[in-house]
Amino acid sequence: MNSKYDAIVGIGCSFVWGANILNDNGKFIGGKYRATKLLSKYFECPEINLAKPASGNDTIIKQGFDFIEENTEYSNPLFIIGFSGITRQQVWSNFDNRYYDLHIFDWPNKNEKPEQYNELLKSRSAKMLSINADPDLLETYAKVRGKFMFNLETEQKRLHQNILLFDAYLEKHNIKRIYFNSVEDNIDLIKDRINYLSFGINKSDEPIRRADFSMIQKKYKPEDCWYHFLRKKMKEENTSFDITNGEQNTRSNKPPYGKYMCGGHPSPYANELLFNKIIEYENNI
Repeated sequence: MNSKYDAIVGIGCSFVWGANILNDNGKFIGGKYRATKLLSKYFECPEINLAKPASGNDTIIKQGFDFIEENTEYSNPLFIIGFSGITRQQVWSNFDNRYYDLHIFDWPNKNEKPEQYNELLKSRSAKMLSINADPDLLETYAKVRGKFMFNLETEQKRLHQNILLFDAYLEKHNIKRIYFNSVEDNIDLIKDRINYLSFGINKSDEPIRRADFSMIQKKYKPEDCWYHFLRKKMKEENTSFDITNGEQNTRSNKPPYGKYMCGGHPSPYANELLFNKIIEYENNI
């Protein structure tokens, strides 16, 4: 029996959760394929996956703090922490008495998809403000926050500070931990100060499109993250990132799954790749 850890604790967004892996009937079954489940089988211990789809980094760090404060059962867990998008801003709702992650730049295009945009806006407004609140209030807030209250460099610096404080807290509690980037990379300046798992993508690699935070221009740069690692793998194998490539669905979220992606999320095989990278890295820390 491999008893090195008594629990695997997964923290992150939808990538760590195993989102978009479905069975033939469209039912979510990602829980049995995700990397933290594979790790729990390898180390023969329970999996505790705290990840939540759409989570931002403040929420991810809070997940870790809350677990440590509330945990009375596990004395030697391994934390697997996948950082998310920096524009996912945590806000408090007095209506629902909980935090939400407001994606201030990730809304559907209002002109191209008006029905989807309005449906999403109405749904979020009902949850975050109140059932009868005017959705325009939330729309205005998101626009104001994005245009006048968001600065990328400042947010990156704040993220660095929060991660280092979180890491010191984990160290104080003797928690073994491994960090990586799920969807983008905003932690260049602190990677050598934490147990950071790299995907080997650097700024000399071929650029990949990423939306600029001005919402006006596009900038192209590589990101040392799981998402771009998978896109790079697909390109190396001449596999289109489009949903269809001739008769082949290269990103199917139902069996047979896309090799690397299920829709916009990692496939079962992609989770195996992450599992293997974590095991290799874990052996050296």
